[in-house]
Amino acid sequence: QMQNWLCAFGESTPINVNTAPAEVLESLAASMNAATVTQIIDQRKEQPSETMQDFLATYNLTNVIKDTSHISISSDYFLLETEAVIGQARTLMYSIIHRDTSGDTQVLARSQGAY
Repeated sequence: QMQNWLCAFGESTPINVNTAPAEVLESLAASMNAATVTQIIDQRKEQPSETMQDFLATYNLTNVIKDTSHISISSDYFLLETEAVIGQARTLMYSIIHRDTSGDTQVLARSQGAY
């Protein structure tokens, strides 16, 4: 199955290097290689990067990723996927949640479907 990826770099929505999938990490720099991406993913399962400086230094990326304004070590937007099963009926719900600087959360959008 083929998957398509879309990343929109922006000031308010940087890519979280502690959660980004391999395909997104590979897109961060032209010279980013699969071995480094595998190392990042394996290491962050045990110990996610706590600062951007730690992330860059740990993987020798200081000269590879020159512009770090589009990446981060945390997230402000989250996708919540829920599934309810009652008898033979299944319902899926997706919620987009935003966490502001004070830590408060707000649901921005919801969608629902049955299958």
